[in-house]
Amino acid sequence: MDEDKEFSKKFATMTADSDPVGSRHIYYASCSVFVEKNDQLLLVEENKYDVPDMALDPPSTHITWRDASVQEAAIRAVQKETGFEVELTHLVGIYEIDIFERHYYHFVFAGSATTEEPTHEITDVDVENVVWVNKNETDQIVPRMRSDALRTAYRDYMDGKQYPLDVLQHIGRTH
Repeated sequence: MDEDKEFSKKFATMTADSDPVGSRHIYYASCSVFVEKNDQLLLVEENKYDVPDMALDPPSTHITWRDASVQEAAIRAVQKETGFEVELTHLVGIYEIDIFERHYYHFVFAGSATTEEPTHEITDVDVENVVWVNKNETDQIVPRMRSDALRTAYRDYMDGKQYPLDVLQHIGRTH
């Protein structure tokens, strides 16, 4: 089992009681990217959530200790789930979510595809399909998103909410 799968397996079964840090301070971080090109959004179809059809979401990932920054994790998510290169343009928002006995901070970015075709192999086994969808087809997109948090982020994205990328300053590892 590769390192990412092992991490995902441990993460999926972790609870406040089993977390090695203890139940006092359990926070998780994840991120998503709305990638746009020619008024189309790059979305992934996944069949691992309890939704009527396959979930239709922006590329997303957990932020791990191996990521140099939140932005690096976001770029990795796009490459791993879609194969495309992306340039992040701005932060859409940071969302606090309580789910599965966990408290998440979810960072949502906007970006532009920098390649016409995928340049990386899709390595996320949960991705069934990669699609470009007209970003204004809200009635097609919103009902298939896996969570209220992503639906809120999509609305914020469509409303033009923007924060500069340098709002997030990566200090690096400290003692």
